[in-house]
Amino acid sequence: MNNYHLFIANGPIYAFQQSDTIGRIIVCVLFFTSIVAWTIIIDKYLYLKELNEFNKSILAQYEKVGILAFLNKDNAKKHLGNVVEITRQGLAESMKMTLSELSVHLNTKTLKKCIKANEFDVIKTKAQSSVDGELILLEKNIGLLSSIVSASPFLGLLGTVWGIMMSFTGMAIAGKADINAIAPGVSGALLTTVVGLLVAIPAVIGYNALINQVRISSVFMDNYTERMLSEIKALVVTDD
Repeated sequence: MNNYHLFIANGPIYAFQQSDTIGRIIVCVLFFTSIVAWTIIIDKYLYLKELNEFNKSILAQYEKVGILAFLNKDNAKKHLGNVVEITRQGLAESMKMTLSELSVHLNTKTLKKCIKANEFDVIKTKAQSSVDGELILLEKNIGLLSSIVSASPFLGLLGTVWGIMMSFTGMAIAGKADINAIAPGVSGALLTTVVGLLVAIPAVIGYNALINQVRISSVFMDNYTERMLSEIKALVVTDD
């Protein structure tokens, strides 16, 4: 048991000390990369979790008050607020009203069917563009995390191959095969693969969790926007 604890305490440190300059640089780069990955995972996951909970509350509000009252409420929070605001602006422009005039009609439920189908398509395009813009923001830094997942094992492998190559080069120069001579260098070389995997494994788990949360938000925004636009269309688009 004492030997086990001694290995845990000194093994990685010993291996790092036996690494050459290139190996140590790779380990330090991987350590920094791990910090970046964990920062992205924690920050993004907490944000997306909060966002999806907010989405549920918005949907409950939508169901409770109906489309007209919902459009007239102050929903300028997070991404859904942007979609609502852009839709309101497009609706006001198409109906040739100011936003304050539109609010009066929304309050009194006196909206008339006075928008043609092609004019409504402009509103729909603006709303969907807003959704696309919000999705880009949601996916911010996830691409970097994907790069970390892909690059970390290869960076670790590079350090290992380099370290083993240098160890065998040293053995060839010495002119004799001595395991005691090459073992320290090999241990330092293998350290980079271990560190690379320790970076990549949590990163790929975090990446998949974030992608799932983004997918939930994406589906919700698309469904929410389509429903809102279809209900508005039924209220304001003329059959002529």
